[in-house]
Amino acid sequence: MNLHSVLIYKYGDRQWSLRGDSYEGLMWNDVEIDKPSEQELIDIWNSDEFGQGMIDREAVEKRKDKILNSWPIHEQFEALTEASMGRAEKLDELKNFIISVKEEYPKD
Repeated sequence: MNLHSVLIYKYGDRQWSLRGDSYEGLMWNDVEIDKPSEQELIDIWNSDEFGQGMIDREAVEKRKDKILNSWPIHEQFEALTEASMGRAEKLDELKNFIISVKEEYPKD
């Protein structure tokens, strides 16, 4: 089990820290909910929801990387600015590129 991945997936908005990758290294600092048991974390790791969630997260990260490598933020902004001035060619190119990246890295 990758404890860090489980914690980020299920408790990413909570206060905790992890030293190493064992349950013993999990320091729970959240006062709103109790520290999950080791078995609860194992159950999350083994769940279909977790597996699909991780696949979707990986797809999103791959999409982000590919889009930003090909279309840095300043170029995306330029495409939006030109489109607002009636020149939509770059924005259309950007949209088509994003569509192709989503097809390349689909989410379920």
